[in-house]
Amino acid sequence: MARALCPLHALWLLEWMQLLLGPGAAPPAWALNLDPVRLSSYTGPNGSYFGFSLDFYKDSHSSMAIVVGAPRTLGRSQEETGGVFLCPWRAEGGQCTSLPFDLNDETREVGSQTFQTFKAQQGLGASVVSWRDNIVACAPWQHWNALENNAEAEKTSVGGCFVAQLQDGGRAEYSPCRANTMSRVYAENKFWEDKRYCEAGFSSAITQASLLVRAPIADIVSSYRPGTLLWHVRTQRFTSDTSNPEYFDGYRGYSVAVGEFDGDLGTTGKKST
Repeated sequence: MARALCPLHALWLLEWMQLLLGPGAAPPAWALNLDPVRLSSYTGPNGSYFGFSLDFYKDSHSSMAIVVGAPRTLGRSQEETGGVFLCPWRAEGGQCTSLPFDLNDETREVGSQTFQTFKAQQGLGASVVSWRDNIVACAPWQHWNALENNAEAEKTSVGGCFVAQLQDGGRAEYSPCRANTMSRVYAENKFWEDKRYCEAGFSSAITQASLLVRAPIADIVSSYRPGTLLWHVRTQRFTSDTSNPEYFDGYRGYSVAVGEFDGDLGTTGKKST
């Protein structure tokens, strides 16, 4: 079983080491632990990279839990889809439960176009973050394709995130880089605003109910319609430097964080590197 250790009754700092190793390797998770005597131990599926990401979750009754990402968890069909677990925050640890998400590939026909999502090896749980009742779990290697007659956008890792609202059981998906533009059109436009490989969700952060891409979670949930594969959140805004060749293929957004610097919640600072 994969295992993650968490201390209680003390401030603590986690620094995960050894990211993705070879296909057959299950890397250990190392942590700087300021309370090495009293530990809570949690386990997940063997080989799942359980503990790859984590965050605290606090419900409306002030009960605490830990959200744990395991991006190599096997799905029902024994394909590697990734998974997310909710673990009780207790001194004796406890059994972690898997959060349910729709992990099936999907195909939809809309007019003359066909849209496809591919969730095998999507890495669900590569990043997890919670805010109030919301848990956002991301799958940066989720693939997407759009086809029209003999043309296609090409199957690429646009990535995406799942939003879970535990109190009412609500679920939504968010994949801001999906598009129905064909590959030849990107080539004709010299790949201007080509987001086909953006791997959305490689890292994530929430501030005042917004994802770092600056789409309010309430709008993500309200605009989502199950079975609709291509939609846009009207209020979303991207932070990008697509006009500056210096940043092309630069992995900007590999890590992200938010901060409050001036006492004005409306100007919360954002950092991406």
